[in-house]
Amino acid sequence: MRTTPAYNYVNRTRDNPKCGGGVVIRIYKYFIFRDQSHLIPANLHEGLDMVIVQVVHEQFEVYALNVYANSYNRKKKYFRPL
Repeated sequence: MRTTPAYNYVNRTRDNPKCGGGVVIRIYKYFIFRDQSHLIPANLHEGLDMVIVQVVHEQFEVYALNVYANSYNRKKKYFRPL
């Protein structure tokens, strides 16, 4: 997890370092958040780069999901269980 003065980051890098990149969710530093990526089933991690974050505030609770599939046609089978 990285940080900057105004934001926290939750990220997941690709399993293959030659591909580079990954997914990230940026959260304003004054929000309380939990990385919920451990809730993603293992079979979805095989085909998709995903991060899930729960953000909690006095007046709301939000789940943010960031998903990346580099080839939708080859990986669309993963979207049904999602």
